[in-house]
Amino acid sequence: STSSLRYIVKINEDIGIIGSNVKFMFRAEDM
Repeated sequence: STSSLRYIVKINEDIGIIGSNVKFMFRAEDM
């Protein structure tokens, strides 16, 4: 259904935001 698709997209966006934040934190530690 359409609602489950939107739910999956929202989860993917949330994971993407978390992933980029983690990468940024690791980069900051490398400096």
